[in-house]
Amino acid sequence: PHPGPLPRGEGEASKWHDSLTPALSQGERGKHRSGMTPSPRPSPKGRGGNYEEVPHTADWALRVRGATLAELFASAAEGMYMLQGGRPSDSSPRITRTVTLEAPDTESLLVAWLNELLYFTESDGQVFTEFGVNALTDTHIEAQATGGPATELNKQIKAVTFHNLKVERTDEGFETTIVFDV
Repeated sequence: PHPGPLPRGEGEASKWHDSLTPALSQGERGKHRSGMTPSPRPSPKGRGGNYEEVPHTADWALRVRGATLAELFASAAEGMYMLQGGRPSDSSPRITRTVTLEAPDTESLLVAWLNELLYFTESDGQVFTEFGVNALTDTHIEAQATGGPATELNKQIKAVTFHNLKVERTDEGFETTIVFDV
């Protein structure tokens, strides 16, 4: 168990860079859940993500799968924004953020990655729809997130938690269930 998200700031392992990029195609965003007890919901058709919302007593939970660890990380980010109902403006320029993070283990790295994206949403009002992982080990990630200013955000996620978090290897690749504090 880890006590919480990794620290941010000058001299820490987290670095980010903004760059404007040409508009990229974006898929249809998933709809925000409406019921108090969610039923499993697979990722929207046509998206690369492999995730589904699963029931959780107080917060939100997302089961995520990927043939590779990189696919798992990208799908986790897509699923997180699906849960929030986040959608970038079609009329604003697309922004790509490069995120480089280090952590002591895969679970901590996944939490740091998702919390970093949440930081951009909270501080800059940006939501992301496309994710590319350039380099990934159990303790290091370098990835891009592309999106823009949010036109809507149905529900705010406060943080990604370590509650029962374990990235597991399966016959199909990797799987985990992530709990979000809302």
